Amino acid sequence: MLAHNRVMQLTDVDLASLIGRLINAFRRQVPLGKLWIYERTTMKVREETKFIKKCVDQLPAPFNSPTLRRRMSIAAGRRTVWRQISPKPSETFALILIFSFLTWSGTGAILIYGVQANSNTRALILSLLIFGGTQLLIATSIRPYVRRLDHRALHLDLDNPRTRRHFQGLLLGILALSFCLVLISAAGIDINEYAQAAQLLGLCMSAAGPITLVAEHFRSRCLRRKHTPPTPLDAVALDLLVISYWVNWCRTHRRWTRPSNTVKLIAELERVSREAENFAVGRVPLWDIETRRRVRRTGLQLASIIRSHKPALAQAISATDFERVAISMCELLDKWMCGHLATLWESAPEIPLRDRLRRIIERAWPSVVLLGLGIALPMLPVFTGAEQAAQSVRITLIVAAIVAVATGGVNVAEQVSSSLDKHIPAANKSE
Repeated sequence: MLAHNRVMQLTDVDLASLIGRLINAFRRQVPLGKLWIYERTTMKVREETKFIKKCVDQLPAPFNSPTLRRRMSIAAGRRTVWRQISPKPSETFALILIFSFLTWSGTGAILIYGVQANSNTRALILSLLIFGGTQLLIATSIRPYVRRLDHRALHLDLDNPRTRRHFQGLLLGILALSFCLVLISAAGIDINEYAQAAQLLGLCMSAAGPITLVAEHFRSRCLRRKHTPPTPLDAVALDLLVISYWVNWCRTHRRWTRPSNTVKLIAELERVSREAENFAVGRVPLWDIETRRRVRRTGLQLASIIRSHKPALAQAISATDFERVAISMCELLDKWMCGHLATLWESAPEIPLRDRLRRIIERAWPSVVLLGLGIALPMLPVFTGAEQAAQSVRITLIVAAIVAVATGGVNVAEQVSSSLDKHIPAANKSE
């Protein structure tokens, strides 16, 4: 027992020294003018390694080994350092999209306040519905992208799920502010100054995003040359470790009975599986189709092993089932750390590749045809002098193109023939 404690103490000391060497090596490479980068990075590294060590210590007894703790802590520190010194184009683009709502809402509030005195109630309500519906449609469209950024930047936390809603909360708050500005303007209250302030704030934030991104790129370019980025498999292994910790956490105090916990765990497993699918695709040139297919197939086999835990979580009827899933995931991590990862995907069943490009073309081609016909058909001589019929054909085909993108179930020939049958006679009568 004393020997075991000595081994554990030595392991903790070695781990602390490794983290200290990593921080000191980074400190030596940071110029004095960028000391705040060092302070922020060291704080994040300590928080991340402390959390990873906690996850390893809470795993079932055979798997909370010092080797796993050491390797996962080093991978977590490397990933944290790289995140702090690398520019974030995805987050910048999300912020530009979110703050563009302010510009749009300020413009809409000024326009609605200008026309509300001369408009009747029905026209004003229709304008509000069009504006609000458009805002809501755009916000709903970008929410999955914003949600993915939140989940990628922060760990799963079943004890406090709100920690992963930074961008989503910002989007919801700015959307609510946009609605308030427009509704108050429609009520006849003069808030043009506030609307102009919102418009200016949105423009400034949208312009500051690219400028900050370029400055961040040049400021940390030298640091990125000296530090290696984490491999995609390291990120997948860290996420699997966190999921294993929360699966093991759910088996106590009857937490496994809460459907929300199971839903979040399955969603996180799917997200990690999608990252595992493409772990090696980024290292292959775009023109090397055959190699990209092979590494995608290998990624799909690895993802299938991760996805195999989802049905077990969904069908769990006791805490023992959650414990079995946690042990299975820990065994996967143990083989991973021992260097037997190749044997895992070799033993996985063969999975056929899904041709994504073909599916996208099949989905988008009808809408492209309908959109082209909607532009070209109203220019035919048969619609000469019948502007209303031409406009009706144009609007009908463009709406059909939008529906085709959304549903994929629009028949192009039937839609074009029905539109022409309705409006060509009207054009002939007008002539």
